[in-house]
Amino acid sequence: MKVSNFADKGVLGFQVTVPSILTNIIILDASNPIRDLIRYDRSVFDAEEHLPKVKAIGVPLASLKRYEGTAIYQMKAGGGKYSVLKSFKQIHSHQRRICKEVIAVLTRIPKEESTLIIAFKPVYEQTGPVSFVKILEADINASGVVTMKNQDSLELADGTDRPRVSIITWGLHKGTNKYKHCKNLILAGIIHRDMLDLFGVSLDKGDISKEQTWQRLKDLQLSEVAHDCFQAIGRIRCRTVINGNALPVNVWLIHASNNLREKLDPVLQGAVWKKWDTKYDEIPEGKEPGKIKWAAQAISRYLDVLSARGMTRVSSKAIRKAVGECEKLKPDTFTATVAKALEANGRWLREGQGLVSVEEVFPATP
Repeated sequence: MKVSNFADKGVLGFQVTVPSILTNIIILDASNPIRDLIRYDRSVFDAEEHLPKVKAIGVPLASLKRYEGTAIYQMKAGGGKYSVLKSFKQIHSHQRRICKEVIAVLTRIPKEESTLIIAFKPVYEQTGPVSFVKILEADINASGVVTMKNQDSLELADGTDRPRVSIITWGLHKGTNKYKHCKNLILAGIIHRDMLDLFGVSLDKGDISKEQTWQRLKDLQLSEVAHDCFQAIGRIRCRTVINGNALPVNVWLIHASNNLREKLDPVLQGAVWKKWDTKYDEIPEGKEPGKIKWAAQAISRYLDVLSARGMTRVSSKAIRKAVGECEKLKPDTFTATVAKALEANGRWLREGQGLVSVEEVFPATP
């Protein structure tokens, strides 16, 4: 067992479930070239490095399949579950930017083409569940672009017996060929593995006393984001290969930086990345998001001051008292503001009713 003492605290443990009597196991994983988590298991060897017949091919296996004609459209915004939740939980449909952007894409897709949308599973809050699928279906129905029922459109792609639009949730983005007819994929957010989860699965099973660093866990999280994104793309018709080239597809995804593209390039060779031509801005209730923006910047500056003074902990109450921009914020708005400040200031983490510096959680190793 090992105690995790960062962010969400926990006790990590493991047990060996693969019988030691098995001396040879073959892992077939198309994500292997980009999935760093595999490298943490020293008992797993890369066939491209250790099998002579595979090495004799002379080129990386990932380059044997090209993605010429595939276009990936990226929206530069937070794509994690709780970033996307902020948009979906808005009461009024005209405030739900992500739903509106998805609908805008659907209106531009020819009627003879099918589209798969992947959304998050429900989030349960004190105010009740937020169902991403139901909200998205309701907004699509209200738009009139298609009529959704039980996660499939009643309208079929022209000349086919397939729905024009289908919606599934993360978790179903692996191991199904049901949607290989779809030419288009819209990722309404991308699943991010929890940091505590990654801390546990990346333990060196031979010596669990070894510590992780925050940056290594962030890099590992990005690798898992890329892995899940690649698996999702593999659900649609690009899984079919003709003369070494995947059938061309269009993919729309949400991620804040270029790091995802850099991570995916080795397994999506030939694909072209473009900017998602978004149509809408966030429409706030009153002026709250404006307040959030300025207050979050003020909190980030205040945290920098604390770091300069050598302080490593601060309570939410102290932040509200010290940062004038937070004084009149409602409790929910203040919580959202602190979250936005943490997105901008990577040197602090949430802990209970306050914040703690990354340096205290992950001391610099000599």
